Amino acid sequence: MSRYIVWVLLCLAGSLASAAVVDSNTSERLLIEAAQIRLPLPGQSTAVVYLRLSNHSSRDRNVSKVKVEGAAVSELHQHVHRDGMMRMRRLDSIAVAAGETLQFKSGSYHIMAFRMIAAGSEQERKDRTYDVIITMADGEKVTAKAQPVTL
Repeated sequence: MSRYIVWVLLCLAGSLASAAVVDSNTSERLLIEAAQIRLPLPGQSTAVVYLRLSNHSSRDRNVSKVKVEGAAVSELHQHVHRDGMMRMRRLDSIAVAAGETLQFKSGSYHIMAFRMIAAGSEQERKDRTYDVIITMADGEKVTAKAQPVTL
């Protein structure tokens, strides 16, 4: 009888340990939502990407790199007010606090996509999605499909 009780207790302990591992894995999730790309105007080659990046983990994370499908160069940027002027500056990284959502939007953080390759007709470019890959400082990558929007 005592062996049976020990066996049951060991099984329960193993189940609880497994549940803790599953919970910690699911809490480390990053999520991209509402990804949009403003495609270059005719005769231009620069696009901008806006999105929401949620950090559903228990630790702070850092975005260290971005890649936009079709762009030769993709960069993290931020608009800042300085001396009464709105200026755009390139960033090496952006911190996303644990449990927080970072909004990439006009007048704030955003992703610049330079030298976009114009494949297909203007209508074909508007009718498709563009992969946006965000790489964290630890090497984890999160991908989303950005929907084209017009001004």
